[in-house]
Amino acid sequence: MEPIQLQILHAADQEAGIPAIEDAVNFSAVMNALEDDFTNTLKLSSGDIYIAGPFFNASDGIYGEPGIGDILINNALGFQAVAVGNHELDLGTGAFANLIPANSEITGPGIDEGGYLGTQFPYLSTNIDFSLEFDDDEDTIDLADFIVEDGGAPQPNTISGSVVIEVGGEEIGIVGATTPALPAISSTGDLVVSPSDSDDIAALAEIIQETVDELTATGINKVILLTHMQQISIEEELAELLTDVDVIMAGGSNTLLAREDDPLRDGDTRGGSYPLEFTSASDEPVLVINTDGNYKYVGRLIADFDENGIITSFDEDLSGVYATDDEGVDRVYEEDVDPEDVADPTIVAVTNAINENISDRDGNIFGSTDVFLNGTRGDVRTQETNLGNLTADANLFIAQEYDPDVVVSIKNGGGIRDNIGQSFIPPGGTSDDLLQLPPAGNSFAGKEEGQISQLDIENSLRFNNDLSLLTVTAEELKQIIEHGVAATTDDSTPGQFPQVGGLAFSFDATQQAIEFDDTGVVTDGERVRSLAIVDENGAIADVVVSDGEIVGDADREIRLVTLGFIAGGGDSYPFPLLGEDRVDLADESLPSGATNNANFTNNATEQDALAEYLSVNFPENGNPSFSNADTPPEQDERIQNLSVRQDTVLVIRGGDDDDTLVGSDIDDTIIGAEGNDFLYGRDGDDILEGRPGFDRLFGGSGNDTLNGGQGRDRLNSGPGDDVMTGGASIDRFIFNTNQAYDQDDFGEDRITDFDIEQDIILINRTTFTAIDSGDSFEDIFATVTSDNDAATEDAVIVYNTDNGNLFYNQNGSDAGLGNGGLFVTLDNAPVVDADNFSFVG
Repeated sequence: MEPIQLQILHAADQEAGIPAIEDAVNFSAVMNALEDDFTNTLKLSSGDIYIAGPFFNASDGIYGEPGIGDILINNALGFQAVAVGNHELDLGTGAFANLIPANSEITGPGIDEGGYLGTQFPYLSTNIDFSLEFDDDEDTIDLADFIVEDGGAPQPNTISGSVVIEVGGEEIGIVGATTPALPAISSTGDLVVSPSDSDDIAALAEIIQETVDELTATGINKVILLTHMQQISIEEELAELLTDVDVIMAGGSNTLLAREDDPLRDGDTRGGSYPLEFTSASDEPVLVINTDGNYKYVGRLIADFDENGIITSFDEDLSGVYATDDEGVDRVYEEDVDPEDVADPTIVAVTNAINENISDRDGNIFGSTDVFLNGTRGDVRTQETNLGNLTADANLFIAQEYDPDVVVSIKNGGGIRDNIGQSFIPPGGTSDDLLQLPPAGNSFAGKEEGQISQLDIENSLRFNNDLSLLTVTAEELKQIIEHGVAATTDDSTPGQFPQVGGLAFSFDATQQAIEFDDTGVVTDGERVRSLAIVDENGAIADVVVSDGEIVGDADREIRLVTLGFIAGGGDSYPFPLLGEDRVDLADESLPSGATNNANFTNNATEQDALAEYLSVNFPENGNPSFSNADTPPEQDERIQNLSVRQDTVLVIRGGDDDDTLVGSDIDDTIIGAEGNDFLYGRDGDDILEGRPGFDRLFGGSGNDTLNGGQGRDRLNSGPGDDVMTGGASIDRFIFNTNQAYDQDDFGEDRITDFDIEQDIILINRTTFTAIDSGDSFEDIFATVTSDNDAATEDAVIVYNTDNGNLFYNQNGSDAGLGNGGLFVTLDNAPVVDADNFSFVG
């Protein structure tokens, strides 16, 4: 064995979307420039080299088989080995198998005479057993047909656990491994993925170690591990558990590792240093490398190995990530170049054909938006986004056409694959100048700025899952949402994170996460703190969880819509354990009178749902356009992360109109917002805020806080110890009216801002029992007999408790205001502290 300097050019998660029409060409240009710098070069990928969506599907129209263009691009890039990712199996094992072998009948742009050659690289995964894959359909290719023995030279059209590549006279062992969570996040059919416990990283390490040991037993002392674990924290953990592994290429997390001075694409920030340095279980250095996906960066590691295969150093100046925007291409060539002139011609031909194929779809318009629709991976998997809300609402809209009893929509954030809109930094700007705008126009396709096309929808919702209806109990709904946030941490982006419609909830990720096994809940979750079903206006229809506990009947039934993928247990959602009365809408006939403005995909799929919903509510003419701008987590309303904001899920809110808002039996917060509103707290210790308008606030029983806000308001305390603030304008403070309360129900009420020049106290004497004249002034409020009161038997006397002054009707006669009531004003009373006095009512 001799010392060697090795250059590794790498990628992960190529999974082409629309930007790959340009970025794949630029990626090739950058890789070609870097490859020429070193003789000893490896080119490797950690998987997910394609994903379902418009780019992938375009090949069906060009070559007669989806995904062919993706394979042609990766063949042309010259990858020598690729790990099996989760998206390779999204469409099932049959679709994966169709792309691997050669097929002379497939011809088209980028394919030479003789036809399609299949994958010109081996797929690697040591923890997937492909040998058990079978299909009764004789026309379906069996993945077992592609298996070759581990540890051999790379062969095209094959699958194995490891290969050995000779570089500069040295043998390099390459091992592949795939996330054990694969059955939960993809369509694995009969494939067996190990370990069965996806959280058992130690067991995963043992499986990988066996394959590594088989290589090192032959004398190989340099090993590169290609992993697709979805969370880079797992690759980091593996680095310290394994022995004799020198480099781990992570995949699936889209973590952008970069040097501090690596020029990044507009709007990008690094997620860690490049490379990450660890020490193995045998006390040897291990480097973890990764880049962002979608052909946005070429990763480059230049490492020095000694004669024992130990990494002694890496080039800190040249190692890092190389952006593939136009500036990045010019940077590596040190001159202004046309990327198509320096990229592989096959890639240019393929992307041009795909561009032509999909342009027509950008002219098929279904809706309009005034704002950027946020489908960014790091956001849809960690917080509420406006695109998440929009597509969840669309699913609910369609589901209710099939079943009006459906009230809740739940989907996984991992199913949203891209933004709808433009995100960029203007020339000369910094990351602080990031612009996020509605979709760009396309004059060639006849699309105007802000319009949402079939192509936008397909690119964002690439999996196009079918919709399914299920019935769950209130308790089960809490458990489902608990699962949605169970994997949330400060540095994770779990695909199971929910996007919702018809409900709002708050969660605390520092609390116990729910845990399931095959039979049900093993550990109760404590993360969901509040949860309410809301109507189309956002008003609370049913409080399900308050302070972490189920409210009301835990067995009451709730009908919901979700994606068929997670209804079947995808992303480990527990619907197979909890849901009942499942109806897959793909199997149902379109209801009479249902919306049917889109015909580019099957009815009752998520792409169809969004297109139909937009066409009705936010049509292409922009009357109206969608206008709900995305908000940061501290302003999110449907999904409230309590690490960054207070819990207001159970706040009952009015709109711009005159609203009647009624509380529940628990402690409510009721906000009137605009309009002349009536707010009724009922039971519990409630907070009522009228805000602008002429509002009426009635606290009900309990110790309530009433804030009138701007406008002429009527504040009625009800029984209990209440605090009332009138706000600006003339306000009326009313004590214990409208119902007859016993003397024992009277509490101490406080007015914080009484203005003796304009505010009024109204007391209905018929609600009170006269206080014995022997009661002390500490009782503060009393009823006594008044000889001067001709209209009523009792007059009302109010005392200022700060100075003992007596406030009463100064002229000593009844104001004659009917209903047995008597206004007592304080216009001429000797008030010492008008901003702080109390009454017992």
